[in-house]
Amino acid sequence: MNGKYILLDFWATWCKPCIENIQYLQSLERELDQLGVEIIMVAIDDTHERVRSFVKKNRLHWASILIDKSMSIPVKRYYNAEAIPQSILVSPAGLIVQAGSSLRNPRLLETLRKEIGRR
Repeated sequence: MNGKYILLDFWATWCKPCIENIQYLQSLERELDQLGVEIIMVAIDDTHERVRSFVKKNRLHWASILIDKSMSIPVKRYYNAEAIPQSILVSPAGLIVQAGSSLRNPRLLETLRKEIGRR
């Protein structure tokens, strides 16, 4: 994913706002691809099976990572993602350039276009 913007999406299978955000991201797949944005789903959940089942059922093809309970708190603190859903935009240089509600429906595309336009 070198040279691309990465949208980290912190979520859980039991989180209704997270699921709504995932559905919104699915509706924007073409636009995100054209902007050169890759999505990495970061699940804060109980089991691999629950996440795997959700990903399969919803036909998600983005990279998915499960953060287990032992790593959940340090990872969430590092990315300042104490609550979910949380989205974080990482630049091609590996720097966090945006985080929070500006990266969710309905402002996501506007935020991405502005940030990527600065490149």
